[in-house]
Amino acid sequence: MRNVFIMILLYLTAALQIMAQMVESKIDGQQVYETASYLSSDQFLGRKPNTPEFFKLQDWVVEQYQEWGLEPAGDDGSFFQSVPVGKKYAVTYGTPRMVINGREFFPRYDDFRIDVRSVQDITIEGEVVFAGYGISAPDKGLDEYTGLDVDGKIVFVLKGNPNDFDPPKLNMMRDAEIAEGPEQDPEDWDAESGDSTKIAVAYEKGASAIIIYQPEGKPDRMARWRPVIEESVFERDFIVVSEVSKRVFEWLFWSDPQMTSKAFRTWYQGVRRDIRNKKSRSMDTGITAEITGFEKTLLKGEEFDDNDGRNIIARISGSDENLKNEYVVIGAHFDHVGVRNGQIFNGAEDNASGSSVVIELARVMKEQNIRGKRTIILCLWTAEEMGLIGSEYWVDNPTGDVSMDQVVTYFNLDMVGIGDTIEAPGALNFPSIWEVIQRDQDPEIMDVLIPLEGGPGGSDQTPFITKGIEAMALMTHSDYGHPDYHDTGDDGYKLNPDILGKTAQFVLQGTVNLANETGVNLLIPNRENIFNGQYWPMLVIDPSLKADKGWKWLEATNSEELSGLGSDQIRELK
Repeated sequence: MRNVFIMILLYLTAALQIMAQMVESKIDGQQVYETASYLSSDQFLGRKPNTPEFFKLQDWVVEQYQEWGLEPAGDDGSFFQSVPVGKKYAVTYGTPRMVINGREFFPRYDDFRIDVRSVQDITIEGEVVFAGYGISAPDKGLDEYTGLDVDGKIVFVLKGNPNDFDPPKLNMMRDAEIAEGPEQDPEDWDAESGDSTKIAVAYEKGASAIIIYQPEGKPDRMARWRPVIEESVFERDFIVVSEVSKRVFEWLFWSDPQMTSKAFRTWYQGVRRDIRNKKSRSMDTGITAEITGFEKTLLKGEEFDDNDGRNIIARISGSDENLKNEYVVIGAHFDHVGVRNGQIFNGAEDNASGSSVVIELARVMKEQNIRGKRTIILCLWTAEEMGLIGSEYWVDNPTGDVSMDQVVTYFNLDMVGIGDTIEAPGALNFPSIWEVIQRDQDPEIMDVLIPLEGGPGGSDQTPFITKGIEAMALMTHSDYGHPDYHDTGDDGYKLNPDILGKTAQFVLQGTVNLANETGVNLLIPNRENIFNGQYWPMLVIDPSLKADKGWKWLEATNSEELSGLGSDQIRELK
């Protein structure tokens, strides 16, 4: 009988070990909301990495961590991990202005863009002169500056070169002023076509500014996202407006109220036709403009010797001697996109929301003395918006005594403050952790939680998953989606305290469950190789296919069956 009692006792002990325990501490969603509102306030200028404002905010977080008693888990006993950002980028201050003939144009309407090579904190005022494509090549038979006084003036030029003009087919009603002359063999204008060359020529001729216009009236969207990042070489005041809208062009040149749109188009085609035939159409416009550039520009990156970013890494050490060297990691990216053309992108939802959940979890766990058998690591990543730089760096260079082989799982929090449901990509991919995470969760939270398949791509879960680490990428959902994503409307007052609190509570309970789990082996042997064997990235090269770039989980028992499933997916796309 005594042996039976001992066996029952051992059974109950083992059962208790695999049972989670509901966390009694409750997350206050209002507190998360207030933290997110602070992180996304105007004073931090959109949290662009490596700016003084970003560093100041990171320091504030570390001060909170120190006050609460969290353990530093960064470099050399600090809360920071130094991260080389690598990519060069510009940080601008101030709102540019442009007034032409009494009418103000605005960067927020995509009317113009100031090049960061411009001299800082100046205003240029002067007459606008038109210099065609800005070509000064007398040896090739075209010098658009001949006879044109540009000293101290603002030069307006067309982007590209004369060969870009494709003459329209003329009909019987063609206007006499664009009657075709003899076509000439196209000249090689490659050396004169680049924006940098046009800028240099205008500067050397004595201009005070240059405005560059895309002839077809279609702004170069890719240039807007990949602008030239170079130090200014100008020794006197000079502003470069690297892109203007069709509205600006028409306001400058379509001044005659009696000219119809057809007549204006005909005139413009005639100008381009003449230049294509090496006939200069440069002229004084008689119109004045005033252009104000950026107040200040900071150039970042290795090229400019300003490359050191920072992750914030904290920990709550595990209590079990055997399990404290295993880790449950919680993370969110702390950065956003900063300021563009004077407009602040505050990034409340993306991702002050996820960062504030991490911060609140840190506070509650320390103040309520919540710890697990395993160590819990809390991370705020830098430069996610620039390509997952912070999280990738930590995964490849874990701080302290952390080994990625001992990371049990990773919770990623990115955009968790809008809506009324919580999507959990990864839950259905990784049933071993999902079974543990959902134990003893609040039923009200589970009612709004949507387990999904998920995988690499989109946010900071990617570097973990590609190491074979089971990860969950949490994102809240609403019927209207995330309408202010990467826009200036992403402000704190739009966040929902209730869903912030529920998301944080779910992660807290799931983290405690995983940190204390002893009944299931959470470290899958050879997991990185298993992932590599399962992952098949498919490149969609047909732009007409609106392909879902998310994760697709295909279960097959052999390669032939897998090939068939892949073919089915392709047919489904088509």
